[in-house]
Amino acid sequence: MLNKCCNLLRKNIIAIDWIGTAFFFVVLGGVYLISADKINDSALISPVQKGTRETLPASTNRYFTESLETNSRHVIGFLPSWMAAQNIKVDTKAMTQIIYFGLGVNDNGEVIMFNEKNEPTYEWLYFTSDYFSNIKSEAKKNNTKILVAFKMFDNESIDKLISNSLSTEFFIKNVINIFKKYDLDGINLDFEYFTDSNFPTVRYMNKFLENLSTALKNADPKYILSVDVNAIVMLSDKAYDIVKMGELADQIIVMAYDYRIPSSTISGPVSPLNAESNEHSIKQSINSLVGRLPLEKVILAVPFYGYEWETVSRKHKSATVSNSGALATYKRVKELLINREDIVKHWDAKAQSPWLVYEQSGAIKQIYYEDEQSIKAKMDYVKENNLGGVAIWALGYEGKSKKLWEIIVNNK
Repeated sequence: MLNKCCNLLRKNIIAIDWIGTAFFFVVLGGVYLISADKINDSALISPVQKGTRETLPASTNRYFTESLETNSRHVIGFLPSWMAAQNIKVDTKAMTQIIYFGLGVNDNGEVIMFNEKNEPTYEWLYFTSDYFSNIKSEAKKNNTKILVAFKMFDNESIDKLISNSLSTEFFIKNVINIFKKYDLDGINLDFEYFTDSNFPTVRYMNKFLENLSTALKNADPKYILSVDVNAIVMLSDKAYDIVKMGELADQIIVMAYDYRIPSSTISGPVSPLNAESNEHSIKQSINSLVGRLPLEKVILAVPFYGYEWETVSRKHKSATVSNSGALATYKRVKELLINREDIVKHWDAKAQSPWLVYEQSGAIKQIYYEDEQSIKAKMDYVKENNLGGVAIWALGYEGKSKKLWEIIVNNK
């Protein structure tokens, strides 16, 4: 099971690739509260292996049925606030959805917009910026849906929110009013739970999702509800009722990355299609969903990044040096390959993933990442198994390169 602190690192790190070195800035969500009187003009109240599964019944959800009938799978891009801060260029025509990531929520159901000094939080500032407004306008022209992610990463806070009916109602009213005020198309729920207690989370989570789904569809049947699930944690975590999630959500976004994380003691692929018998893989994660929900609701989230470690040797999957793990975006890796003629790309045929090994200042470095070849393998897997599409974490990590997008758009 992944450590939730490492998961926070995945979601909340800014990687700025200057002069070939990765620097990090941590944005901590969920630390400030907002009261109702702070906004006067709103109503806010405070893979399956091919041929190994039976044919599953088609989804009754119109939004997804229409997509499959047109033989076009969903392409979803997560736009983190820290990339919005850099005013990255977003091609709305290339995607069916853009999910702004994201707005924090506290255990009372309040959406976090202002800090204790009554200043807008980083996430709220860019959500309400002219930059994002322009993206929304352009998206509407291209029939690209705009969603916002609401995020919580603390077990206790999640349990308090979902188990309290007043807090749940509070949150739902906030969400619907934000939708109406900012002309949004749906919600992405990024409540990343890691069970370590006997609290009956799954029972309350089911009821929470049922209330949220009902309220959204009553407000507008076209509103989309998607739920993020950790690809490894869902295999054993008691907080996940995948069957019920499949009934209530329009999309289940499987975060098919961080199979290894910066703190891993052994280097290796971040998003492996296949793995050794003692390791986890994307195919294992998707296999676990067969017969539990319609696979056309499953969105495979793929990374535009990898991780870099200092390692004890040049050997593939070498042991790592403690505290050496760092994010390596596709942009950084491509720049490294251009600037260092001595670096040769290697290919892990089992994982369907590239990796590099090189030396810098006397230290051995290994990078495991995603490129055109590995993304193409994942796109093929999505098609072969009739999944609903792909999501990208995260927009901007590709830099100015169009190569990854060409693979995705031409193979969806």
